[in-house]
Amino acid sequence: MTVKFDATEQEIADVDAIVAHLLSEVPWAPCKKASDLSSSIKMDLIATHANGCPMDFDRMRAEDREHRRAFQVCVKRAIHMMEVLSGDGA
Repeated sequence: MTVKFDATEQEIADVDAIVAHLLSEVPWAPCKKASDLSSSIKMDLIATHANGCPMDFDRMRAEDREHRRAFQVCVKRAIHMMEVLSGDGA
């Protein structure tokens, strides 16, 4: 199965803004390779959207702080799982 990464320019702009905002508020982000982390999250969001699980990026971008914080927790957990599975984390 081929993973698609199809996205409009607006979707890419929304994802860029979402990820930039999330990483700016997450205290653990600076200790990671920021560009790798940013690229990984962007690819995950675009791939999820392009492969049958549509995401409302415009709405995600506009959500209030409470929802952003909940999303940050999900992102942090997903990154931790990726690190564990790749052998980079404990």
